[in-house]
Amino acid sequence: MVSYGDLSHRKSQKKEKSPCAKSINSFSFFYYQFVFYGCYGKAELDDLAYVIAIGADVNPNGDSSQIQISYQVAIPIKITGESNETGKATYTTYTTIAPSLNVGTSQINTMASKKIDLSHISLILYSKELAKNGLEGHVNSLISNVSIRPRTIISVCEGNAKDFLESVSPVLETSPARYYELLISSFHDTSRSANTEILDFYTASQSIEKAPIAVFSKLNEQKEAQFSGICAFQGLKYVGNIKEDFMIGHLLLTNNLKEATITIPCPEKEEKTITLTMKETKKTQITVQMKESVPHAQIQLFVETHLDSNGSNTNFYQKENVELLDSLVKAKVKAMVSEYLNETIQLNADTSGLGKFVKRNYLTWAEFENVQWKKNYAKLQYNIFVNNQLNVSQVINHSLPTVE
Repeated sequence: MVSYGDLSHRKSQKKEKSPCAKSINSFSFFYYQFVFYGCYGKAELDDLAYVIAIGADVNPNGDSSQIQISYQVAIPIKITGESNETGKATYTTYTTIAPSLNVGTSQINTMASKKIDLSHISLILYSKELAKNGLEGHVNSLISNVSIRPRTIISVCEGNAKDFLESVSPVLETSPARYYELLISSFHDTSRSANTEILDFYTASQSIEKAPIAVFSKLNEQKEAQFSGICAFQGLKYVGNIKEDFMIGHLLLTNNLKEATITIPCPEKEEKTITLTMKETKKTQITVQMKESVPHAQIQLFVETHLDSNGSNTNFYQKENVELLDSLVKAKVKAMVSEYLNETIQLNADTSGLGKFVKRNYLTWAEFENVQWKKNYAKLQYNIFVNNQLNVSQVINHSLPTVE
């Protein structure tokens, strides 16, 4: 026999939902939310026009309050279609006159049949003429635009940025975006350029210990893009170029040298050439002291060089020849770094960031500010010491008899 109390208890238990039922109801609610609301504000891939590069030039109409902006847009059907075309067929270019990037993008949206999307940009390109006037406001808008990746490459080109984008014709790549990425990242292998991203460029422009840099670009005679050397800035104003021949010095001082090929004249016959591969073995050691507003830098370089080819009959297995070659290599490396530093001193632009080694000598930020590093960098004096590990075992030496 069951009491009323027992029945009442069972009734209350029956009304209470089990944990499993609660979970099912919660799942149903979120499933409903996902199905009916999760796609709100969606954009189909076919409805978007993906910008792969942006070029900026001075206004050809003479109004300095506005600039000419060119948008290089990929044509997906040409890249992923059956033909997999290359060259100019893979992109189109839109150009407008606007006071800023945001306004320019809005204007381009009225010209293109698809919505402009900036999330896949590989290159931001400024003409040298515009960069000389200063990039104040331009770079800020790029950093604040959430669609543009902060690691996008920034470059300054010879001539007109619009002409550059319209003329470039990738041959080995179907994707023009990948074409830019591979070309710009070639500094790892060629040692003739550097990695220059928007975020680093903006940070350096706001710093008092380093000058901003941008990779220099131009078109060769075959209308192929070349990224070599860097452009130096004071603040956000272009002040000059660092030649590609001096880039090994920049990469050594910034610890970014992966591998480089160097050549030196043969000690026996100067018309012959000796070729070596060089790598960094450890980070460059730098100290900078200020003496009466004159900076004095001590630079220790650590490299490893491998003899690749011997243009003469010199036997580099002999100790005296190895020592001679080692001294020639050290002199070559020292000269390359000196040429680079002299170029930056002439431009008064600390493109390798030596200012951070000065900052270490002071306890407060105010003390470092009083150094006026960016002003006094032009007085830089330096000593360079090269530590080299020379390997000649890769080359087989042989002598041929002289034929009368």
